[in-house]
Amino acid sequence: MNSELSEFARGIISYLRPYKKWTILASGSLLVTVILDVIVGDLINRMIEKALSIDQELWVIIAILIGTVIIGVFTTYFSKYYSIRTATLTIKDLREVLVAKIPRVPLSYIEKQKSGDIASKLSNDTSLIENFLKNDLMNLLYQPLVFIAAFCYLLFINWKMLIVSVIIIPTFMFLANYISKFIGKSTETYQIRMGDVSAFVKESIDGMEVINTFNLQNHRIKNFEKSLNSSMDSFLKIERLRSLIPPISMVSQAVPYAITILYGGYLTLHNELNPGQLLAFIYLLKYLVRPPVTLPWLLSNLRQASSAFKRISEIIRLPEEWDEKKRTTMANDQEAANFSLMLDGVSYTYNDSNRVLNKIDLHVSANHMIAIVGPSGSGKSTLIKIMCGLYEPEEGTVKIFGTEFSKDTFAILREKVSFVPQETFLFPVSISENIRYGKLNASESEIMNAAQASNASDFIMEMENAFETKILENGVNLSGGQKQRIGVARALVRNSSIIVFDEPTSSLDKISEEYIQNSISQLRGSRTIVIVTHRLSTIMQADEIYVMDKGRIISRGSHEELLRSCKLYQQLCSSFA
Repeated sequence: MNSELSEFARGIISYLRPYKKWTILASGSLLVTVILDVIVGDLINRMIEKALSIDQELWVIIAILIGTVIIGVFTTYFSKYYSIRTATLTIKDLREVLVAKIPRVPLSYIEKQKSGDIASKLSNDTSLIENFLKNDLMNLLYQPLVFIAAFCYLLFINWKMLIVSVIIIPTFMFLANYISKFIGKSTETYQIRMGDVSAFVKESIDGMEVINTFNLQNHRIKNFEKSLNSSMDSFLKIERLRSLIPPISMVSQAVPYAITILYGGYLTLHNELNPGQLLAFIYLLKYLVRPPVTLPWLLSNLRQASSAFKRISEIIRLPEEWDEKKRTTMANDQEAANFSLMLDGVSYTYNDSNRVLNKIDLHVSANHMIAIVGPSGSGKSTLIKIMCGLYEPEEGTVKIFGTEFSKDTFAILREKVSFVPQETFLFPVSISENIRYGKLNASESEIMNAAQASNASDFIMEMENAFETKILENGVNLSGGQKQRIGVARALVRNSSIIVFDEPTSSLDKISEEYIQNSISQLRGSRTIVIVTHRLSTIMQADEIYVMDKGRIISRGSHEELLRSCKLYQQLCSSFA
């Protein structure tokens, strides 16, 4: 836990560094507030002395006391405002880092995570840190400082009464700190389980059609209740521990005050303490009692925030697949001119045990069309994702126009490849904006030409707002074929040299399938096309067909050649027909 706290401290300091000015102003105001709090106690002492001796300086001291309180009001305000401003800017930076990081993390990692857990880290965990920075960080500095200042002053007034008053406080501090350690451990468990709850909710929304169709509502509700009860048990465990702190705090405050009043009265009667010193002591005692009472709560919140930061750091520390600052130029050689896409000895393994691709060699000539076929689970989609740079091969090399995919070349090589997946994802923005995501600086004419080439312009123009029609979440206001054609338009507007299709018509009706097929046919000869498909007429158009089975390419050739030489291809064609 100590290493976790030190990591949290180093991490937060690095995020606070750009806002050094606001941090210094907040800390400076806090320090002045601490000094003024002790000065008020001293002025109370002097005021009582002057009042008892009927000294004319009494009104001067009263005026100074009022002025000190007014200044303290302003310093308290500035300390709070500057700390909240700093915390807000810091959390903004942290969230920006996370949002910028996730798209750069290898897809293979993201696919292994629960999307709800990632969302929980972005929302719940950052909120925990934000609450700590806004409400607890300055208090965590203030309480020890005011304790030290008040201790030193009261030590000067009467060291015997000070020792008697605070002798019991360390015991309560030890108990509260001991409890807070368990709170930190329980918080980490709770955050993980809340991530599971978020993931479950997202799955239920995304899979609503399946849930309703198969009457899985009760089954899902029972599973959700288990997940929710698990997170609730973790939360209640935290609250059971936190509930132990108030009774400890109450006793730790009451006992020192009782001792001070009794023993202070005794010392006053024996002329070892004057009434002004006793009242000042009682006033300042809160600054000795409150920190031990408050610090356990603050330490508990600190441990919660550090646990949240640990989970966030898991994302921040992930390796990035490419670095925008290290763009390189394309290779310029004969190999680049002859082949637009080259894979040599490519292998890939899921979860370090399940090898799905094994020593794949594949060379695609520029402006040629190849089709990849094979039974389910043969590794076709994985191979496609490696071609697009979405997965990094475990072994072997992938080259686009002679330039190998690497951390330094990912950005520029992806500009050469467009990808149309089995199911197109559309953002909840206008149709025009969705197409423009293929090329952010695309003109209106480029967008319209891409839509026309993908056979999407007719149905788009029939809509009330045409290209400005807003797509609802998950594209529920469009058919599957319409979504796929917009996806093809997005790929075309990019004007990439290579277009990769992964079963683009697998879930479409006959008419929508023909639209997509016509779009692909129009691209032949002008682009390099790689397609995974079950449509026989599309396969037959390919210049070369690759047959995959169990992660290997077992045969290649034209349609006629494979019909004569490859038994698996014969079986596949029969099933396609």
